[in-house]
This record gives sequence, structure tokens and C-alpha cells, in this order.
Amino acid sequence: MANFTSLADDDVEALSAEFSLGALQRWQSISAGTINSNFRLETNRGIFFLRVNEGKSIENVELEIAVLSHLVANRVVTPMPRLATSGKRYAMWKGKPVSVFQWIPGGHVDSQSITDANCLSVGRRLAELHQAGEGLSREQLGEGRYSHRKIVELYASFADSSDPALAETIDLLGKELDWLDSQAELRAKANTGLIHADLFPDNCLVEGNEVVALLDFEQACFGSRVYDLAVTINAWCFADALVATRVSALIGGYLASGRLSEADRRALPVELRAAALRFTVTRITDIYLAGQGGAGKDFRRFQMRLKSWQALAPAAQ
Repeated sequence: MANFTSLADDDVEALSAEFSLGALQRWQSISAGTINSNFRLETNRGIFFLRVNEGKSIENVELEIAVLSHLVANRVVTPMPRLATSGKRYAMWKGKPVSVFQWIPGGHVDSQSITDANCLSVGRRLAELHQAGEGLSREQLGEGRYSHRKIVELYASFADSSDPALAETIDLLGKELDWLDSQAELRAKANTGLIHADLFPDNCLVEGNEVVALLDFEQACFGSRVYDLAVTINAWCFADALVATRVSALIGGYLASGRLSEADRRALPVELRAAALRFTVTRITDIYLAGQGGAGKDFRRFQMRLKSWQALAPAAQ
């Protein structure tokens, strides 16, 4: 993915000084992610990750910082943004908030190389996150950028498109949204709290079998915990098709550190479809219609996931 903001050497030097990073030695753009502009900086004091927060308000940035502060205090493995010279954990740069994090050793795994052990680990980390978020309220966290209501609005924005590449998908999504409406009461009974809402492999750092850090809490919000589990299953448990052993491992990891109520268990098959629908819709609006492209970002990948979940529950059609 191309970065939305370009920095020059002078910009990076100034930002290094703003966050007291030390003498800049080298830096580079990181061509990953969908929303923000990211950079890797090396100084005489270490390696840092710099993020230009694109299209976000100060309130959004401060909410993320508040969530991270709460999680770090509760021993969730995630980095805190560094303090700027202002005493805040971000700085304004040409009208955009900028955050800097200490670089954490570890790497990302792709869909083909994810192991069952990785899934076990991320399931455990997700349960730890949900437990650490207890006590945070809907009023503190908000409903998030991609609530069901917002997904319906996004779908409506392209539902009348004449693009032949979208014809089948528009029909599929419309029928699925109608079905999800019929499941609203069941979904509402699931446990709620802080959720990450976007725990994809590129939002985790992995060393060997273990997930060693959870990243990018900018979509964190108040929501259904089992929906968050469903998002994570959709993100981690498909290669070219659904990998059942990964699903078992991820849920096993979650249950090793957390719990699922009977209402959660009943809602999980619905949330698996809701999560796949969400990412089909947002890959259309944020990637396909925006002309962004990008490896792994094709909306058809999540359309395939949606069809896979539907096929596992034909009686629910």
C-alpha cells in the first residue's frame, strides 16, 4: 500500500527531535497497512516506528492512547506511544497527529505460513485483551468505526453500482444483511466489552510460535467479544480455504485464558459471517473503489470466507 503522506529528510529530522529519539541515522517508508502512513527510523538510541495518523481527529488519537494506557497497566503485550516534547503521546505535524513507538523485535506471518501454534497463541492473547478491558464502558470507548450500522451505510453507498465486477457481490451482501437483521436478538445477548476489532496477522508481531505483541488499536471500541473472536478467526484461519485445525487451535487458545458463555457460543456462527461480510464491504469501499490495490486486500478473499461460513450452516439460510 502506498503511504498517504510523504516525508522528506528534514521532516524526519524534525520529528526525531520532537520525540527525543536521538541522532537520526537512516529511515524508510513502510509500505504496509490500509489507513496510515508508516515509517521505520533508526537513531543512535535505537529503532522506532513512526505513524502518521491519517484522517483521524485528536479525540480518536487520545482515545487510542487511553486504551493503550489501560492495557499496558493490565499487562497486555502492546507498546505505548512515546512522549513528545509537549508532554503528550503524539505531536501535530502539518495538521496530522503523529505517534512514535519503540520498535519491537518480531515479524509478521502470512496466510500460508500461519501455524496452529500461532493460532493458539493469538487466541490466548485475545482473551487476555478482553479480560484486561473489563471495566471500560461503552461511553468511554464508543461503538467504533465499523459498527453494523456503519457497514449497512457503506454497503448502501455502492449497492446501486453498475460495475459488473460487483454484481454478484452486491446481491450476496444484500441478502446476507437481511439475514443478519433476523439474527439481531441472538447477537445482542453475547457478552460485550473492549474489543480490538482488527486483529489481523499484520497487527501482531510473532516470534516462532508465539504472538509477542498486539498492535494498532485505532479501531478498538466497545462491542461483542465473540464478534472480535470471529474477526480474528476470519483473519488467521484461512489460507486458500478454511483451515479447520487453525480454528480449533485459536478457539482453544481463547478458552485457555478466557471464556465463552452459552449466548456467545450461539452467536459465534452468526458473527463469523458478520465479520466476513464486514471485510468484504470495507475492502470494496476502502480498496477496490478507491483504486488502492494491494496484496491480500481483494474483496473476493472475504467474499470467499463468507460463502464458506454459509456453506457450513445451510439450514440458517
